[in-house]
Amino acid sequence: MQNGGLVLSKTVFTGNGGPINVTADSIVLDGSGTGFSSQTTGVGTVSANGVSSLIGIGGNISLTGGTLSVRNNASIAATTTGSGTGGSIGIATTGDVAVNAGSQILSSSDVTGASSPVTATGVGQSGDAGAVTINAGTLTLSRGGSIRSLTLASGNAGKIVLKVEDAFTINGADGRDFLTGVDSEAARGSSSSAGVTQVKVGSVSVFQGVTSSNTQGSGAGGSVEVATSGGALLLDGGGVSGTEIGASALGT
Repeated sequence: MQNGGLVLSKTVFTGNGGPINVTADSIVLDGSGTGFSSQTTGVGTVSANGVSSLIGIGGNISLTGGTLSVRNNASIAATTTGSGTGGSIGIATTGDVAVNAGSQILSSSDVTGASSPVTATGVGQSGDAGAVTINAGTLTLSRGGSIRSLTLASGNAGKIVLKVEDAFTINGADGRDFLTGVDSEAARGSSSSAGVTQVKVGSVSVFQGVTSSNTQGSGAGGSVEVATSGGALLLDGGGVSGTEIGASALGT
């Protein structure tokens, strides 16, 4: 798909979002606005004893095939901006998964005044972001390509699980202002936790990029686990600060 082509699953209020399932030898997403998107919105009424009105959950995105290329600001995204849980993203390929040139695979939780559910204490609640799971022959993130799980509200960030048979490569050279790598984050002002990041690969090479979990809000930071099956683990900042595999808590 290219030139803004989009496959969208969206739920508002009580209905569950439908799944997006794609199986192909080669899946290519090319260009800004192009991709797969699962969106969860809607307002729930939360009593002192729990949720008193049901909110639908987001549809899952499942992509299966030989290779996957996400490039030139394309995206695969599962987002929740209400109190329903966001959909999960599952990718399984026998060959390469490549995400580059400002593109991203994203799971996020956010909430705005328009979609914030009413609680007994008057505090808005947002649903948890869904998990991101990738099984691939090789995985390459370059030039601002990223895999992210993000919370900007009270919902938790989702778990990121990467299982790569051979090489996992992060190369942020020429990434400009885009983050290159894997990041689970609870942003400033959020109150919930960053997600766990688990990476099991043949080898890892990180050049001017990150594999990280951090919180800048009041919630807990997530953990980062990296395991290689006998291959090398290489970190090379190329003279630029910020290259890391790590976890941090910077909030209050």
